[in-house]
Amino acid sequence: MAAAETLLLNVGQVAEVLNVSPRLVQTLIFHGQLPSISVGRCRRVVVAELEAFVAQRRNQNDRNQGQVAVVGGGRARGRPAAQV
Repeated sequence: MAAAETLLLNVGQVAEVLNVSPRLVQTLIFHGQLPSISVGRCRRVVVAELEAFVAQRRNQNDRNQGQVAVVGGGRARGRPAAQV
């Protein structure tokens, strides 16, 4: 039984590992960005899937390093992005 507990994490545990809110973890699961399985009425994340998710995000960050992302308010539409 102990081995099964270490292979699956609940939403709260995943949130602690990622240092984010449980709500964000639920959103990632809902949108299919973080694979999960259903155990009864609860969602569980396989540790290997969480590790793959983190590795994928790390790779994306490495590729995007040095690029500027413009996020938010529509007031800046039509203006060129700031150059770094």
